[in-house]
Amino acid sequence: MDHFRRFPVVGNLATVGATTVENVLNRTWRPALEITGAGDLPALEAAGNVLRPRTSLKLSLRLPPTLDATKAGTTLARMLQTDPPYVAVQESSTTFFGRPAIYAGEGFSIPFMPALVQAFPNTQFVVTGVLGPDSNAHGPNEFLHLGMAKKLTACVSEILSRARRSGGTSFN
Repeated sequence: MDHFRRFPVVGNLATVGATTVENVLNRTWRPALEITGAGDLPALEAAGNVLRPRTSLKLSLRLPPTLDATKAGTTLARMLQTDPPYVAVQESSTTFFGRPAIYAGEGFSIPFMPALVQAFPNTQFVVTGVLGPDSNAHGPNEFLHLGMAKKLTACVSEILSRARRSGGTSFN
């Protein structure tokens, strides 16, 4: 008798395993990762397709009894934190602007970028904008602040240089 069939299920809900053996293995010997908490996320009603400065997740791991938990945690952390482009972006921004980068998504780049990605599917893009002090984007007195543009050019060059030196080419 399949021990899991005695528990009621709702609608089309089914266990992951097709047999009792598979279900027992899934619950005891096979690893699992679950997100048990999340922070720095907007409410569903306010959520949008924008970059956030950070996202925090609390993870729960179920490990096979023979796997060392410390090693598993170290391996997972390395997998999640390996080669993030944000380190280069933050360091370059601090170098050239004296403060960390700020992430925001707005303006023409939102509808325009999918067209570029479709036309050049193997290309990585770093999308930036330059406002600078006293700028008025899209206003009658719109202008390019040359000091800010020079810093931004140096910052992007540094990001690309660091990515190249580290052997990374992807900013995904």
